[in-house]
Amino acid sequence: MIQKALQHKGYLISGFLFILLIIILSLSYALKDEQSTSIDKTIDEKKPVKVGILFDNYVVERWTSDRDAFEKAINDSKENITVTSKSANSDIKIQIEQLNKFIDDNYNIIAIVPIDPKQLASSVKKAKEKGITVISYDRLLTGCGCDLYLSFDNKKVGTLMGNSVKKLDIPNKKVIMLSGPDTDYNANLVNKGFKEVLNENNIEIIDEKHIENWDYDLALEYINNNLNKVNKANVIMCGNDTIARRVIESLASNNIKDKYIPKANFSFLYIGNHHI
Repeated sequence: MIQKALQHKGYLISGFLFILLIIILSLSYALKDEQSTSIDKTIDEKKPVKVGILFDNYVVERWTSDRDAFEKAINDSKENITVTSKSANSDIKIQIEQLNKFIDDNYNIIAIVPIDPKQLASSVKKAKEKGITVISYDRLLTGCGCDLYLSFDNKKVGTLMGNSVKKLDIPNKKVIMLSGPDTDYNANLVNKGFKEVLNENNIEIIDEKHIENWDYDLALEYINNNLNKVNKANVIMCGNDTIARRVIESLASNNIKDKYIPKANFSFLYIGNHHI
């Protein structure tokens, strides 16, 4: 089940990047339909279209893979497009500075994996006023009217995770949730889908912690400081791969043996301590 979900996730990411590439190529060729936008923009075909992509960080392997695949696709297209990718190292102040620099340098298209959508809103509005196309990539930019939001069906992701818990062949399932920040629209949708499945199947959530700013060290800190709760649980739901890695490290350092170790990265961790 989990391996199939991972393969499916890989297909989704590939399609995700392909769609984004097609969108950018389309924007580089044509004027926007005046009926679908209030901004009339013309791109001089003699000048390269400047595309900027702002990532949260490069610690998460998914983002470096996306960056490399996207830059390669742009370069292989042999179109008159230049692409610049930057990481903010999970620092919203740095991401705001990077976004403002792209705006000042007159980029035509900016795709953003937002760290904190609310704090980016004023800069995104500035970009829109300047006629720059803004794409909200994977996480939703709110309150600023971006041109496009491209993401997964995040509630469905949570449902799939919940179904994985439901199918575990263990009695009296007890779950700890270490999810993404409550300011992250996607994380909230994942949680909604996950909780719906658990509630429908009377599976107990004994604790829930939002990992602010996706700071995976907070997951390690949680485990170390809540061993009494961890020892009562047999399932830990993790909001992303790096959080799951920190949880695994912390369980190992506290000599909590898990009977199920995943062979690939995924955002759901089953620990089997004394309940099996």
